[in-house]
Order: sequence, then structure tokens, then C-alpha cells
Amino acid sequence: MKKILIFIPSIEDGGVEKNLFVVSNYLNANNFSVEILTCNNNKSKKFTKGIKFIGTKNKFWQNKNRKIKYLICLQILFFNLMCRKEKPLVFAFQANIYAVLVAKMLNVNVITRSNSAPSGWSKNFIKSTIYKFIIKLADDVMVNSLEFKKSFEKRFNIKVKCIYNPFNKVFIKKNL
Repeated sequence: MKKILIFIPSIEDGGVEKNLFVVSNYLNANNFSVEILTCNNNKSKKFTKGIKFIGTKNKFWQNKNRKIKYLICLQILFFNLMCRKEKPLVFAFQANIYAVLVAKMLNVNVITRSNSAPSGWSKNFIKSTIYKFIIKLADDVMVNSLEFKKSFEKRFNIKVKCIYNPFNKVFIKKNL
């Protein structure tokens, strides 16, 4: 069974999270061993049975800001991967640069999913240069639109895969 560790330090209530639920549940239903690394294990009811949560178990971390959650989850990611004999594929839904650095330091394959256009967050030259260098280390980079794909490929000179956001047919049919 293929093992996937999904890295998403802060599960909130937006589109990224809706995609997380659909993707995780789909992978779990299709014979993947899915682990979610997060500070928000309070969202576990949105996932199907069999998905394992790793990360903080204490409610204390659930309401902390995103940067603190990133830091905590990166430490957990590092030690978790370091202690494993069989390394899972890391699928980063958030904090892509950091997840790529940790995974590559430990010789682990990593896929990133970017859900926002680089034009909004990469105007800073230093930030953009660092991102360009590190994102090339990822084994795959996914975006959710052809426009993001063009933008990423032009700005960072990397090949990106466009995979549209999934949707939950059962949920849609039930609520029509």
C-alpha cells in the first residue's frame, strides 16, 4: 500500500480545505495509506475512517496563528520522517517551501499544491528568488488552473501540472 503524508499545518474553512477533504478521502478509498499532519485534528470528522492524524493532539494549538502552526508541524514532519524506515510521499497543501526543504534534506519525495497565483505573493525579489530555487527541488508541482500554470512556468522557469479542483459528486447530489 502506497503511503502519503499530507502536510497541512492549519486546516481552516476555505477552498483549500474542501479540496483536502475530497483528495484525502479519495486516496483513502483507493487503497492509499493516508496520514494528515496538522495542528487542527478537530476537523477529523470531515475525513473518512482510516485516515490517520499526526501532529498536535492538544487543543492549545488549534487557535494559534498559521506561522506558529507551520513551525510546529515542520518540526513534527522532520522528526517523523527521520524516524521512519519506509518513507511516505509528502504532499504539501501549505507551507510548500518549508515542506520541500525538510523532505529533500531527508531524501523523501515531495509534491506541492499551490492554490494561489504567484503574482499576489512573489513581488518581493528576495522571496521570489528563494522560492524559485527551492520549488525546483520538488518532485512535482501542481496548480489548479491553466492561468496559474502559465504564470508559474514563466515566473519560476519550472514545469507544472494543472489539476483542476476536485468535487464531491455524492455531496452535490445529496444537496440538490
